[in-house]
Amino acid sequence: MPDLAGGLGTDPIQILFGGPLATIEPAETLLRASPVAAAVHLTWTKYLSRNISLLDVMNAGCTKGATLALWARQRGIDAGEVMAIGDNFNDLEMLQFAGLPVVMSNRTPGFGEEHWTLTLSNDRDGVAAALLAHVLR
Repeated sequence: MPDLAGGLGTDPIQILFGGPLATIEPAETLLRASPVAAAVHLTWTKYLSRNISLLDVMNAGCTKGATLALWARQRGIDAGEVMAIGDNFNDLEMLQFAGLPVVMSNRTPGFGEEHWTLTLSNDRDGVAAALLAHVLR
C-alpha cells in the first residue's frame, strides 16, 4: 500500500492513535492546532497507571453524548431520566448529558465533577452496584 488514503476502500468513520502518553500528547497537540481541527472531534483517553493512551479522531459532533441524546430523543426519554456510567475522558459528553452521571471509582485521576455520583470500581462490580442503587431499587 503506497499510502494510507490509497489503501482505504471506504471513508473512515474513526482514526485511533494509541501508545504511551508521551507519544500521543504531541499528536493531540498537533491535531488540535491543525486546519482539520474544526471538522473533527478529538477524545484523548488516558490510562495513567499503565502509561497507555488512546486518541480518537471522529467527525465533529460524533460523541457518546450526542449519540445518547439522539437515542433518548428518539424514544421520548428526557435527559433527566438517563443514567450514564463512565471512567475516562471519552465518556465526558455522555455524562454531561445524563441526568444521573455516575463515575467509576477507578476512573482516570482528575476525571469527573464533584456533584457526579461515585460507584465502585470495575473489579468490584461498580456498574451492577450503580444499577442496583439507582435503577432497580
